[in-house]
Amino acid sequence: MDNFGKPNFYSTCAGKNTGEDILQRPHKRSFNSYEGTMEIVQQMYKIDAAKLSGQHYLQPAASSVHEEWSLPSASIVGNADLQKAEKKRKTDKAYRERCKMKKEQMMQKLETVGKENEDLKTENQCLKERNAFLNQSLLSQTNELNEIKYQLDNLRLKNEMQNTLVQILSHRL
Repeated sequence: MDNFGKPNFYSTCAGKNTGEDILQRPHKRSFNSYEGTMEIVQQMYKIDAAKLSGQHYLQPAASSVHEEWSLPSASIVGNADLQKAEKKRKTDKAYRERCKMKKEQMMQKLETVGKENEDLKTENQCLKERNAFLNQSLLSQTNELNEIKYQLDNLRLKNEMQNTLVQILSHRL
């Protein structure tokens, strides 16, 4: 086959003189599908599908096929995996405990702040009422002061008039 007018390099690598392109041939092992991956795992570790799918728990333990397989250095890999799993379990548990403590602290803080908020609302209401009372008292005192000023001005005017009258009468005598 030609690739844009040039001979295909892969046709000679395919091992056939037919010009078949190795990239065009379907592969025996497909890593793109679940079944292909399972076949490869079965072939690599010489295990059957029942072990992979968990079906061996349902079958009797007398089957020698299920007892033969073991992963290479499984104790080392398994031990490391167990240690990782244990470490992850402990860190997850510690995280959950921290979250639980945080939640409890936040709930306590919320309760404290809620009580403080209620106290502040009560105090604010009392201060508003006192402010309204003081404003009204100030207004009435201001009105009273204005009335006294008016009376004082009237008394001064009367006093001046009387002084003027006394002076006029004393000049006449």
